[in-house]
Amino acid sequence: MGEATGTVIVLIALGIVFLYRARKQNERVRTLIERGETGSAYVTELKRDNNKRSSFKHSVAYTFTAQNGRTYTNRNIVSHSEFGTYAQRQRIEIVYDPDNPMNSMLKAIVDEARHDLGLAGIE
Repeated sequence: MGEATGTVIVLIALGIVFLYRARKQNERVRTLIERGETGSAYVTELKRDNNKRSSFKHSVAYTFTAQNGRTYTNRNIVSHSEFGTYAQRQRIEIVYDPDNPMNSMLKAIVDEARHDLGLAGIE
């Protein structure tokens, strides 16, 4: 097998992984739009990526207590401009799946997806 063939196989494999991850992310967002519960969380960590080529590597970690009484922690990737709106220990709104509270996202991300899908105003 030639070097070019090996490179093509690696690129195809990476493409499949990327598409799989994107599909799973879309399923998570759709679930939160359809049946997510809004709750309060607290920012527990802000992580800035100093890579100048990417503006979507910053992340916000948060902790919340779901209706089942358990505490969950999650992290969402945000843009550079969004990152600047969060502070350590800040109270924020999140949306989580009551059947699977590990599936949670910042409410701003869910609202943006709702808008992008033409579902703005539908709660």
